Amino acid sequence: MGFVFEQAGDMTEASAMQWLIEGILPERGLAMLFGRGGSLKSSVSLDMMLHLAYGLPWHGHAVKPVAGLFIAAEKPDLTRQRSVVWLAEHGLKPSPQARILATAPNFRDQKTVETLVHEMRQARLSVGFIVVDSLSATWGAGQQDGEMSNPTEAYRYFDGIKRLSDAFGASVLVIHHENKQGKMRDAEAFRDIVDTQIRATYLTKSGMLRLECTKQNAAPLFQPVTLAVTTATASVGRQHFTAPVLSNGAAKSTPATDDMQVLRLIAKAGGQMTTTEVSRKLGWSDRTGRRRVRRLLDNGWLRAEGVTRDRFLSLTPEGWRLVSAKAE
Repeated sequence: MGFVFEQAGDMTEASAMQWLIEGILPERGLAMLFGRGGSLKSSVSLDMMLHLAYGLPWHGHAVKPVAGLFIAAEKPDLTRQRSVVWLAEHGLKPSPQARILATAPNFRDQKTVETLVHEMRQARLSVGFIVVDSLSATWGAGQQDGEMSNPTEAYRYFDGIKRLSDAFGASVLVIHHENKQGKMRDAEAFRDIVDTQIRATYLTKSGMLRLECTKQNAAPLFQPVTLAVTTATASVGRQHFTAPVLSNGAAKSTPATDDMQVLRLIAKAGGQMTTTEVSRKLGWSDRTGRRRVRRLLDNGWLRAEGVTRDRFLSLTPEGWRLVSAKAE
């Protein structure tokens, strides 16, 4: 073994940050996507995997094309149907670059992981991105209450994930659930292990999916990504499948008078204000102001920056388009 002793500040041995999805998912990283049931976690994860496998930009973000594997441990039939609809929507045919595994490996069992790696190699799979759907479904049989909150068991689980990742040099995205407080379940056990954490929220009234980064080890947190959700249908023979389809389009809802007041106010102020400043300028209570600002954030017309409660608000490109359109 050769040890290399570098000088502090010497970048000759360092390499630039590499991304699978620019600014979203690092290459060779471990990410967790969490949210409530029905927040389209599986749909957006499959959407990411298929964009990477077919080398398509992911909703405005550049990608590094890599083969993908979706471990559909929870609902394999639904995952198959969603993939059929996705391919039909994009005018593409099935490819060996995008695979689905319709079984639930136990990642806390070393022999199971070794068997999975062996069989993937036997099948000549060379994947660069793996989705695990979900943590609960691949935790192993006989799990006890509170077991996932045990750091020892959490590290045991992610040791299995890392063995799979290392075997193929792949990034892994694990799907998990959120607790009643809106945070990742068992976060104490998992937060130090993963590189990236993303929270998914499905805004049913506006038909939008919001992805918010809550941890990004090697880069700044990315700005929330808001995607429009529609449904599409595809047919295979006599079978017809319907599934959610994600796009970078505008929200279904239209801005109300109060919405436009906020957007114009922030635009007039140069494009950035705090929620408190907005409420005071418009004569609203703090509660009313926060509620109305929340709607603008949910619809993708505003973004919020900072870590304090009263974050700085700025207009998104869609917000600026609304202001410009109303001014004409």
